[in-house]
Amino acid sequence: MKFLPYILIVLSALPLLARLFLARRARRMEGAAIPFNDPEVKDKLRRHGRVLLYFFSPHCGPCRAMTPIVDRLAARHGNVVKLDVAQAAPIARSLGILGTPSTVLLKDGKVAQVVTGAASEKRLEALLAGD
Repeated sequence: MKFLPYILIVLSALPLLARLFLARRARRMEGAAIPFNDPEVKDKLRRHGRVLLYFFSPHCGPCRAMTPIVDRLAARHGNVVKLDVAQAAPIARSLGILGTPSTVLLKDGKVAQVVTGAASEKRLEALLAGD
């Protein structure tokens, strides 16, 4: 019984540690060349110079909240690509995406920035604008 508080502390810290691990792993891709060959993404990258990839899962709560934001951005800009991780698993795997929602900014043929977790419309707009 005297170890119970320590066990509870460790168990409560596990989700935070998992999120930090996922973010660190995904950010290792920043600055690397695009590790996949998708015609839609390559075409948008050629036309716009930067593309925002949005990885989501239909069963993810934060994804369901963030998807309408991404849909609005996609309607305003032509350089947003939504990818369901179940259907685009090879692309997600090649970028080190292990959790949803995640957004990846591609610029000039390289991974410019990776954002894990939900992001605000203002932050995503800034990514697309190059701020």
